Amino acid sequence: MKFSNKNQMNLTVIQSRPTSMELGHHNVIIDTEGHIEDKAVADTLAGLKAICEDIRFLGSYPQAK
Repeated sequence: MKFSNKNQMNLTVIQSRPTSMELGHHNVIIDTEGHIEDKAVADTLAGLKAICEDIRFLGSYPQAK
């Protein structure tokens, strides 16, 4: 899978874990700075949805002050 960070997102966590489905299938977990309503975050999520079989969005939380 090719992924471009053209939106200049700050990925604070990126992990890849193999699934039990078959060789070469992975779950990728990412955590990023920003809110779902930010254009860069929304555009990036839309791009991932176009190339990923399954996406599970766990939430978008306000930044602590």
